Amino acid sequence: MPDNNSELKLYLRVFGAAVLGAFIGSYLSAGASKGLELVFPEDDLEFWGILLWGEHWFVRLVVSLLSTALGGFVAGLVVPENSKVASTLSAIPTVLIFAGGGIFLLYSLKTIEPPSFGSWFTIIAITLLSIPVAWYGASWGSAWRKGNERLFGIKGRPLGIHWSHYIWLWLPYYLLIGELAFTFYFLVRLSFSDDWRFVFILGRILTYFAFIILGYGMLEGLKYLTEGHHLGLRRTQVAGKVLLSIVVFPAIAIGLRTGGFYLYKRSRKPAIVVVHHLQILCRDINIGYEGNGT
Repeated sequence: MPDNNSELKLYLRVFGAAVLGAFIGSYLSAGASKGLELVFPEDDLEFWGILLWGEHWFVRLVVSLLSTALGGFVAGLVVPENSKVASTLSAIPTVLIFAGGGIFLLYSLKTIEPPSFGSWFTIIAITLLSIPVAWYGASWGSAWRKGNERLFGIKGRPLGIHWSHYIWLWLPYYLLIGELAFTFYFLVRLSFSDDWRFVFILGRILTYFAFIILGYGMLEGLKYLTEGHHLGLRRTQVAGKVLLSIVVFPAIAIGLRTGGFYLYKRSRKPAIVVVHHLQILCRDINIGYEGNGT
């Protein structure tokens, strides 16, 4: 009987780790989706919805794999001795969603507009890579736990954070993940631009600092929530450092990102105006050409 009970507990722990990993991975994906709604027009989101975010397939691919890796990481934290099994289970919902979506599209090609190559690539890549990526995340999570075992095994502190913090912690981090995704997407757009005017370069620098400060604040907030009592800090000290990390730092980052976005728009305005006038000129010439009947 004791052996049966211990075996049942092990199965429940693995299953619980898988569910928790899948939930946190979905949480990251949902937060990033909310932030990227500021970038993508709503009409692009209506058809594909959460599956592909319109035709922005590369972004969907990156966010989905990052979410799966995070889910595997959490599974590895909870059950390091069975991390592969738990991470595989946490990735299965993603695999089923995208594989099922691909099969549905195949059977619906006669009634809907065929998806782009990028969309098919996303479906196939996520279906094939989700479980290996989850394994990688799980190995990282189990290795991290071995080096920080003091943070675990304390009653009332799942994942090293006191249970009461989960009542409020989800909301600021949900918003911060959205802001981080938006800042990162904007940063990538700036980085691949060949515009080297001073105003544009300054906009890039501000956005780089915004991304670094925002990510640093998010990590520091989790650090003090998990390690504050081990560092000998009082509750008021922990609260102050967490407030600095997830409120003050993000406020500074949002200000820098807003400044970078303003400079980006300002630096593009002359070029946009010129292109607009050229389009009007070409249209007028074309109308005149057709009006002459030639």
